[in-house]
Amino acid sequence: SFYDPATLDALPAVDAHTKTALGTVHIVDYVVVGQPEMKPQQAFAAPVNLGGQIALLGVTLPPPATVKRGASLPVTLAWQATQTMTIDYNSFVHLLGPDGKLVAQQDKQPQASFLATHLWQPQQVMREVYTLTLPPDAPAGQYQLLAGMYDANGQRLPVQVNGQAAGDVVPVTELVKMPLEVK
Repeated sequence: SFYDPATLDALPAVDAHTKTALGTVHIVDYVVVGQPEMKPQQAFAAPVNLGGQIALLGVTLPPPATVKRGASLPVTLAWQATQTMTIDYNSFVHLLGPDGKLVAQQDKQPQASFLATHLWQPQQVMREVYTLTLPPDAPAGQYQLLAGMYDANGQRLPVQVNGQAAGDVVPVTELVKMPLEVK
């Protein structure tokens, strides 16, 4: 962006051909500096395919002993673009309790909307952290962690595991007999 040095007000950008106002900030490109470590703690035997465009490679979770009732559970997923995308997808992580009901969830646009999925380059791996807050009365037992992606209309990407259709949600992992401690 450009600004007026006298007032420090941002100057609106204008398309040189159409004379259309573009706003005060125009993104020219993104720069990746270095290659951060993207290997998940628990990698899947084979990447899980979502809509032929994105793969889920694996998950990183804190040690089970650190999970407590009423506390936050950070879940880090490693996503990979398998082709150029034209749509921006939202991602989700859901935690189902021992009774199969939703206990906690987080839905969001990856990279906090800064690097929307239509900007991901093929083979680019993105690490995304989700924070699930466990209810203070969460029972001990077996929990199911699910993930997926959906478009602006709420249509989830179909999931394929080893080339076979597997619904529209990825069963990421089970947290068996989660040792939920009273905080």
